Amino acid sequence: MQEPARTRTKAYRFDVRMIEALGRGAKRAQMTENAFVSELLTDRLMMDPLFPAFEEIRMSSDTFRTVLSAANADELEVVASKVGQKHAQLVHELYESNDRVLTFQEFITEVLARHSNWFHIEGIKGSTRHSITLRHTFGLKWSVFVRGYILSASSIFSKDRIRIEVADQFVRIEWTPI
Repeated sequence: MQEPARTRTKAYRFDVRMIEALGRGAKRAQMTENAFVSELLTDRLMMDPLFPAFEEIRMSSDTFRTVLSAANADELEVVASKVGQKHAQLVHELYESNDRVLTFQEFITEVLARHSNWFHIEGIKGSTRHSITLRHTFGLKWSVFVRGYILSASSIFSKDRIRIEVADQFVRIEWTPI
């Protein structure tokens, strides 16, 4: 049986407009205000150590597709491999410095999918084989970039054998724990 999480009450003073916005956000997320604030703060605290690795640049999907279409696919994969190695190493070290172990699957699902919004996850986790599908709308070149990035990054987190299949709107990853 799992032990319930320990909690403590603490009061903070917020601007009235912020409190109203939190109420609307919680309602849209179909959560209590307390759960909503807790999730937002948890997300923020998880991402703070990653800022040196993932400096944010926001652009519209159309602009991003245009940039990708101008890139050479072979060069894109080489760059992705270098960036993936660098990011994964930095993220791994940042998590370790905060006494947290980050698995390969968590790196993909939490860091790349949930917080960086690179793709949406579909997948299964079996005892001997793991498989996840990363869905996106950015075309084959984005799939190629993601493949190069993940292949390179995976070596930082595990020694599992990885197989990656790419298509226009998805990247499928299968790995067998060693």
